[in-house]
Amino acid sequence: MIDKVTQIPKTWEAVSLGDIVELKYGKSLTKSNRDSGDYPVYGSNGIIGFHSNFIVENPCLIVGRKGSIGEVHICKNPCYPIDTTYYINEFYEQPVNYWLYLLKALPLGQLNRASAVPGLNREDAYKIRIPLPPLNEQRRIVAKIEALKARSQRVKEALEAIPPLLDQFRQSVLAAAFRGDLTADWREKNPDVEPASVLLERIRAERRRRWEEAELERMKASGKTPTDDKWKSKYDEPEPIDTVNLSELPIGWCWAKFETVATIASNLVQPSNYPNYPHIAPDNVEKGSGKLLEYRTVEEDGVTSPKHLFFPGQIIYSKIRPYLSKCVLIDFEGLCSADMYPVDSHICSEYLFYYILSDTFLDLIQKESGSRVVLPKANQKQVYAISVPVPPLEEQIAIVEKVKRLLIHKDCVIAIIKNQLEKFEELQQSILAKAFRGELVPQDPNDEPASVLLERIRAERAKQDAAKTAKKSTAKTTGQRRRRSQQQDSESVQLGLPGLE
Repeated sequence: MIDKVTQIPKTWEAVSLGDIVELKYGKSLTKSNRDSGDYPVYGSNGIIGFHSNFIVENPCLIVGRKGSIGEVHICKNPCYPIDTTYYINEFYEQPVNYWLYLLKALPLGQLNRASAVPGLNREDAYKIRIPLPPLNEQRRIVAKIEALKARSQRVKEALEAIPPLLDQFRQSVLAAAFRGDLTADWREKNPDVEPASVLLERIRAERRRRWEEAELERMKASGKTPTDDKWKSKYDEPEPIDTVNLSELPIGWCWAKFETVATIASNLVQPSNYPNYPHIAPDNVEKGSGKLLEYRTVEEDGVTSPKHLFFPGQIIYSKIRPYLSKCVLIDFEGLCSADMYPVDSHICSEYLFYYILSDTFLDLIQKESGSRVVLPKANQKQVYAISVPVPPLEEQIAIVEKVKRLLIHKDCVIAIIKNQLEKFEELQQSILAKAFRGELVPQDPNDEPASVLLERIRAERAKQDAAKTAKKSTAKTTGQRRRRSQQQDSESVQLGLPGLE
């Protein structure tokens, strides 16, 4: 950014902005008066509508005067800058784009004096000292800036195309994980691990044991201590999964319903009892990545309706249809939105977490929940019905390690790309700074020096000022004559005389 003129080439001149350009006032045109015609209407932030008339025919620069002060836009067609802007439409044969880049590099946005709506006083802008290169060098500078911009834009577009590819890579990794492809070599080296079927039998037995304990306590608390085991027949055993339409799994794996491998906890509580607890809502979770974003406490969010209490090790899953790919594996205690489920996993928690993040799970839950409009949520029954591919426990851990390693590489690439994209603005400013120090293109000793250009501009502006003064004088004289004539006519009427011409 230019803040002062230091050393410049010998053929250049240091001048004030007001020596070269005139910031002309735009004209009022309210939104209700714009008729959606062919010509763009410009405000401080750029195009804000269209109108059938224009006030500037030549290519011009529009500079924010109120609000977004110092913002600079270019229009090479007829347009209508409104009264929150200045416009420049006289460049004295200089390239318009040179002045676009120069004005963008000036600290115009720092000249605000207003206490309410930011405003740019043009007299302040006129005092800024700027470098004036020879006319031919201006053209070379513009050509070089635009060549560099085109090249950097191609690089930027290439970088911006990578994150979507990495998202596809992430889903490919997860799909391979839950087909067993990531651990094919691991299975060859570990053929004697306990199969998933044994793990699932143990989970079912433990699930039934916990139910019986809870049910017995409930009956005792109500004074109905059982005398036999008939009450145990009330236990609702999860229905066996139908594998007819499911894909074939590796040896040692099994399909199971979500209900078998996890339990959705309720734990609904009044937030007033937990004011300082963290509060997690779907907006606090990054879609598709499982990353927890910034969040606040229950009190800070002003929560009043009942929420779910969650605990470390649980998976918090959003059941709201637009956010079905949002979940996070939690490592602290807090409250989550009633639109989220705290989930206790009976298999490796990280394995189930990554499965919920996969497109496979997303497709299944969307199919289960259908296209509900009134209540677009996945209810507990629908989540419990989802099919889960279950490997042996040791293989679940091996899968998690491989997925983590691959996704860490992906996150590192994303971080590098983000860092490089953030540097593009710095690069643009660096290019402009070099351009206006005379370092971007070589000087040509055969160029007409800027001093000659400056004299020509001054002469032309003096000529224009003289023409404006003459026009105002003519208008003033004409007005005076008209008023005298009207006065004479009035006096003639009063005297009963014929009108004077």
